[in-house]
Amino acid sequence: MARARQQKFSGSLLGFGWADYADDEYTEGSPYSVTAEEDTPLPNNAQSGVRSQEPSDISDAGGFYVPAYLVVDDASGFTVGETITGGTSADTAVVVSLDATNNRIYIESYDTVDDVFQDGETITGGTSAETAVVSGTVVPGKITGRNGDGINVLVDFKVKPTTGASTRIDVWVDIGGAVGELYRRTVTLSKGQSVEHGFTMSFAGYTLDTWESNGGVPYIRASAAVDIYDIRAVLTRTHKA
Repeated sequence: MARARQQKFSGSLLGFGWADYADDEYTEGSPYSVTAEEDTPLPNNAQSGVRSQEPSDISDAGGFYVPAYLVVDDASGFTVGETITGGTSADTAVVVSLDATNNRIYIESYDTVDDVFQDGETITGGTSAETAVVSGTVVPGKITGRNGDGINVLVDFKVKPTTGASTRIDVWVDIGGAVGELYRRTVTLSKGQSVEHGFTMSFAGYTLDTWESNGGVPYIRASAAVDIYDIRAVLTRTHKA
């Protein structure tokens, strides 16, 4: 009787895999401040973590998770690590990576989508002295997806209330379009002012055409001001369509 042969396949080669996208900008000593009662995209420059187990077909500069970026008329002359400044808004951000093909400048040091840089303004690189014209506003960091895939999502960060009041936070993923908000979680921070709380949200989900088109943006909303830091997203593809 012929002996059965066993073959061992790499999950990444079959289109499955996982990655840990961690922010290295916002720390306990230099946190991100969330304004009370404002829907705020969770910042994550995805410059730390583990990406060695990403599926083999992941090709975007951000993998499963794309950091916030600006679309400009020409991104080719800027340099990673320099600070860009808006000529009209005077807003600034640090360049973490570049996509010259799609004219994207991936950035950190942003506040919210609505108040960083302006459509049509000229930005200037502090090191390169390169200039470019902004098209639109900042695209917030987002979880990518393909129509029909299954995924597991974990969002994790540390949070401190900055007032004495008992503070409630809501965290969710927004995919825009007719669907909008998904998987909202609500937690009350009961330990008091300036005391660290750990927050973790995880869910098993799937990505259809709206998620593929828009991406899923993690958001936070707080009933009173909070500081957040040590932000990360662990993403696993459980099914490839």
